[in-house]
Amino acid sequence: MKKGVRKAVDWYEQNKPTYDDLVANTRELLRSLLSANSISFVDVQGRSKSVKSFTDKINKKPYQDPSVDVTDLAGLRVIVLIESDISRAKDVISDAFRVHDNDSIDKSEALGADRVGYRSLHLICDLGDARLNLPEFKRFANCKFEIQIRTALQHAWAEIEHDRGYKLRGTLPSHLKRKFSLLAGLLELADTQFDELSQAVQQYAAEVAKKAGSGDLSIELNSSSVRELLSIRLGADLQDPADPSIWTKLIEELQNFGIENLRELDALMTPEVRAMMLNSNPEGALPGVVRDVMLFNDLDQYFDKAWNGNWGALDRDSYDALCAHYGDEKVDNILDAHEIEREWEWEPDHLEVGDL
Repeated sequence: MKKGVRKAVDWYEQNKPTYDDLVANTRELLRSLLSANSISFVDVQGRSKSVKSFTDKINKKPYQDPSVDVTDLAGLRVIVLIESDISRAKDVISDAFRVHDNDSIDKSEALGADRVGYRSLHLICDLGDARLNLPEFKRFANCKFEIQIRTALQHAWAEIEHDRGYKLRGTLPSHLKRKFSLLAGLLELADTQFDELSQAVQQYAAEVAKKAGSGDLSIELNSSSVRELLSIRLGADLQDPADPSIWTKLIEELQNFGIENLRELDALMTPEVRAMMLNSNPEGALPGVVRDVMLFNDLDQYFDKAWNGNWGALDRDSYDALCAHYGDEKVDNILDAHEIEREWEWEPDHLEVGDL
């Protein structure tokens, strides 16, 4: 090993723990920044370059000062869902860190207009003066790090290409290269279509909110339209169900109950019903809110026509609100007839000694 290389490797071995810590700190900071800006992401990954990789790199290309010129000793990767989130993530990163534009690169632009393949945005950053002046960050004063931003489909392509290409020592026969290129084109097209679809959904939700706000409620029932109407009428930040398939069941329940559009749904939401709904769903969980519209309007009709067995337990707030509206006896009789459990009876402090 050449003297200059040996010196650089010794330096990196000594300083690698600092880069390990830089990765750990920056990864958590990135997660917080993305969440705070409502940018959905699949993962935020990070690693410091291994000593072997560092040695291989400076053996292949001479650096005047590797501690300054090698900018990816700490590397992070932000994997977002759709392409438009790449630019949003870039803006957040540019506000939070100092981005070195001359060292950064957009691999999509590097491909050109007539080629397909690896696409990702690579930003070379440091923590910026504001953070570096804080005592806990001062040890990172001379450290740069690379942040790659890519979509889930771009990440899938990069992982497949790297894995398969590596197994063939980086060289592929022409017919396999062509297949890789065709697949890259399909993934790029899918990325674009998902992005356009996502924007179309957001635009539709905005149009629904505008129409509903102006009193135009001749809108079909779907997850977006029902969510927007309930948000307007209840003035609450409603929580979507964790499982999107629940929406299909909720819309089916509404239709079986006899509700075909937003106008008919809105007609059921009298001031009394809205007050009871807010009291019975303090956290604004959408499945419970949608069902409360029906339960508080006609308990018998809901269980005769709409209830499909997709849920089998009631929380204490909803139970109390229903009892106040219909009376304890009627509510208990209907719940017992359909074997609906009371969630608070599951709590440990209600268990008898013999149940333990």
